[in-house]
Amino acid sequence: MSKRSSKKPLSRAARVMPLILAGMLLTACGGNPDDMVKSAQDYIQKKDYNAAVIQLKNALQKNAELTEARYLLGKIYFERGDMADAAKELRHAISLGYQGEDAIPMLARALIAQGQREEVIKTYSSTSLKDPVELSKLLTVLGDARSRDKRGEAERDYRAAIKANPSNAHAKVGLARLQALAGNFNEAVRMIDAVIAESPDLVDAYELKGNALLGARDADGAMAAFHKAIGLAPKQQQLYVPVVTTLLQTNRVDEARQELAAMEKAVGKSPAVWYLQAYLDFRTGKLEAARDAVQEVIGKAPDYMPARLLAGAVFYRLNDQLQAQANLNKVLEVSPGNPVASRWLVMSFIAQRDAERALKALEPLLKKMPDSPDVLRLAGQANLLAGNLDKAAEFFGRQVERAPDDARALTRLAITRLASGEVDKGLEELSTASSLDEKQTYPDFARITVLLLGKKFDEALKAQETLEKKLPNNPLTYNLRGGIMLGKGDPEAAAKAFRRSLEVDPDFLPAATNLARLEVKKGDVPAARKLFTDMLARNKQRPDVYFALAQLEEATDKNPEKVKQYLQGAVDAAPDQAAPKLRMADFMLRTNARTEALAMVRDAAALEPTNPAVQEMLGRALMANGDLEQAATAFRKWVDTRPEDAGAWLDLGRVLQMSGDGRAAVEALQKSLELNPANVETYRFLIGQYVKNKQYGKAVDTARQLQKAAPKLAQGYLFEADVLTAKGDGDAALAMFRKAHETAPSSATLIKLHDALSRSQRTDEAAKLMADWLKKSPKDTQVTAYMADYYLSRKQLDKAFAQYQKLDELEPNRAGILNNLAWVANELGDPRAMGYGKRAIELSPESAAILDTVGMIEVGHGDAASGVTKMEKAVSLAPKTPALKLNLAKGYIAAKRKDDARKILDQLVTDYPVGTSVHDEAVALRGGL
Repeated sequence: MSKRSSKKPLSRAARVMPLILAGMLLTACGGNPDDMVKSAQDYIQKKDYNAAVIQLKNALQKNAELTEARYLLGKIYFERGDMADAAKELRHAISLGYQGEDAIPMLARALIAQGQREEVIKTYSSTSLKDPVELSKLLTVLGDARSRDKRGEAERDYRAAIKANPSNAHAKVGLARLQALAGNFNEAVRMIDAVIAESPDLVDAYELKGNALLGARDADGAMAAFHKAIGLAPKQQQLYVPVVTTLLQTNRVDEARQELAAMEKAVGKSPAVWYLQAYLDFRTGKLEAARDAVQEVIGKAPDYMPARLLAGAVFYRLNDQLQAQANLNKVLEVSPGNPVASRWLVMSFIAQRDAERALKALEPLLKKMPDSPDVLRLAGQANLLAGNLDKAAEFFGRQVERAPDDARALTRLAITRLASGEVDKGLEELSTASSLDEKQTYPDFARITVLLLGKKFDEALKAQETLEKKLPNNPLTYNLRGGIMLGKGDPEAAAKAFRRSLEVDPDFLPAATNLARLEVKKGDVPAARKLFTDMLARNKQRPDVYFALAQLEEATDKNPEKVKQYLQGAVDAAPDQAAPKLRMADFMLRTNARTEALAMVRDAAALEPTNPAVQEMLGRALMANGDLEQAATAFRKWVDTRPEDAGAWLDLGRVLQMSGDGRAAVEALQKSLELNPANVETYRFLIGQYVKNKQYGKAVDTARQLQKAAPKLAQGYLFEADVLTAKGDGDAALAMFRKAHETAPSSATLIKLHDALSRSQRTDEAAKLMADWLKKSPKDTQVTAYMADYYLSRKQLDKAFAQYQKLDELEPNRAGILNNLAWVANELGDPRAMGYGKRAIELSPESAAILDTVGMIEVGHGDAASGVTKMEKAVSLAPKTPALKLNLAKGYIAAKRKDDARKILDQLVTDYPVGTSVHDEAVALRGGL
């Protein structure tokens, strides 16, 4: 008889029975939570941590406020390296009154592991512990928190820790870490080896040795050190991270998978495992899987900054730029100026074609890393996007100097040179780039772009056909073809190409946007709208599509309610993102919904309180609501976040100026000027503040500073002329206005000079100057508008009327022009007054000025009831404008509503002091009742 195999599979019952027995054992303590905690402590002694966790969770289900259970659970998580859960439980234990001092250093260490360095410094810098060992641990954690950017303070903390406990090896590791952070990797390794000689089982020492060896480019030595650390502490998840990431960065993908599998076996499916899985998927191009995995990490550990950074990169690759920016801004809140997050953020803004924000985000990178090829590349791209071709060429040129064999760098430089007119040099560089790039696709895109810039559409089309063979399933290929066909003047062929792009990828927004523009040109706005609504039917969580619909509405039907509806859709589609709320707030400010705008910005601020864009918009909204003090606070926060941002200092200076704090305004404006000496607006506000302070000497000096910096710019001379005018030196001011006009003649300099000549009684010279200009530039609307107002101010109504008519011909359907035409025509007794007024009110039915003008005309023509109704609405729209109230009182008098007139006049007499024109006119009108 043969023997039975000992490898025969167990029956299902046999497999399940040990699990049942284990469950019985773990619940044998009954329902007493204290007994469960004691049982858990026994399991901890036996190093059976899984069983201990089960018992502790059972105890907490019975009594959620068991201090000891919370502490022990936090300690187990801490020792496993599950820092998010460790921090949660230890914080809970301390809040319940846990007395052991060891919980505080552990909690601080767990927070550090999640990137919350500032919170640790803020919370524990002044904490004093009685136990010298625990105090030494806490000082070590504080040193770690400060080690990145406050190394002197970090060294002080480490040395204090060693003084409190001379055997604190972790503090000695900290001192070695400072050497590594300073780039002294060999010295760091020497110091670590000395620590290991004293403490051969210290996990932190091997971990730092691994990182230092990576810095010294000794990957094999680093892996050996990390594996030694893992051997000592297989449950500490952070030890696996550099191993897996290093393997991925060196394209050893199979080894990385093996290490990740070993990690998962040792620690289970933890957030760190999800993070590394996401990174593995990202590196191998599985973007959807990477997105799902990294969102799993963020769901469990929202403050784990490496996951936020990875999420930013993943969403960038998926072209979900709003999600990318939300995650990257979270990283920058915790680690301002983080170069990796900053680079991804700039790339995201460029992908959105948002040149302004890309350039702003680049500023700190260019200061910190002015010679980095990556930063130079981004600077070139952002400036190219903004149309700054000279700057783009400068940055791309510097990049090529540092990376002469980079095909893409040469391609970008070639495009820029060609765009700037350096055709031969650009084509030579593009040819070199094509020979360097093995895949060839990037130079193909570049060559097509260059040919488009040169309007060589037939050659561009041939190049596109070559590209189409290489990339037949890329929507960009056909989108580019559409652009070529537009250049050739064939909109039907362009539309066909854009539709083909959408067949390849129905959710490719750039092609839909281009096709929508063609539909709008044909007059088929509904078809354009349908392109976007079809996208939303497939996926309602697309704020970028809602933005496209809002832009379409603003450009076509101009229905503010529809625009608001689409922007609200963007807000609802991404409730956890600040960007849609900022777009909505901007729209609300533009449509005078100031209170609603402020509420919307506050919602954005709750999500991203340190986001500079949020602080900027918050400041704008507060200014619009008249809360200058809070606006200044918002702009100060913006300045704190972006101290190198000249625009932030300018806005702070402006609000301080408005609030009457002249001294602080000058300081802020001077700082802005120091950061950006070429910003004319900063000069304008700074000089204005000096004039307000009657510091005319400083104002002139500042104007001359601009003249020296930009001698071919008229503005410096205009500023000095304005200062001299305010000082009362008319002759000197006139000479400077002449200098400005001679330096750079423009409509603005002409108007200033004409006004100065008129005020100095040189009317003949002024008239000749104006006649000569209008002879050369008869369609100059700015000058025509000035002359219309000039004649109106001198009560030369016939001439004013002629100028306003000319303006109406040059710029038809401008409500403000029509309003002035209506008023002047009415004063002249011209029967066309009402027609002009009706056209104005159709264009701008909510304009207080227009309602007032038309109302007065109607009252004058005997329709007092209709006229008064319009003037009442005007006052409700602009209740602080006394002229409207005086006109309404006159309307009431004409309508024989004397009591209503008296109420308004009594209030005006009370509100305005004796001697003011409003007071005097109100008294005169009241006397005639």
